[in-house]
Amino acid sequence: MEIHFEIKTLIKNRDYLEVFNHFDKKLFNHLSKGQPIKLIRFDGSKLHDEIHLKFHLKKKWTSIITEEKITDSEAYFIDEGTTLPFGLKKWKHKHIIRKRGTNCEIIDSIYFTGKNKTISLLLLTPLFLPILLRKVQYKSYFQN
Repeated sequence: MEIHFEIKTLIKNRDYLEVFNHFDKKLFNHLSKGQPIKLIRFDGSKLHDEIHLKFHLKKKWTSIITEEKITDSEAYFIDEGTTLPFGLKKWKHKHIIRKRGTNCEIIDSIYFTGKNKTISLLLLTPLFLPILLRKVQYKSYFQN
């Protein structure tokens, strides 16, 4: 069972390309503060870059950037999980930064599948909450 959710965050008075170009290791570390994650490898947010994580239970997570595009009104990249913990079968995270006049909007669009329907439903809350928290984290990072 595939589950999809989106979280949208308005960033005031920032150009979408400026925000897009700050999706780097420094931002990743800001977003993962207080979470049981250790960053092992971060190549970046460009096509074929890899991100390797380890959780406190020695569970590993590896994602690869599979797509990236910049247009006159938005920029995005997609990371897809290749090594996934916690009963996850599939993970796809599209990071979209869309122009909104003098502002921009960050959209975290998540698709995931657990190993079965029950696991998919059980994983929704622990996967949703850290992404929801990003609304506050993005604003503190980009609006200070």
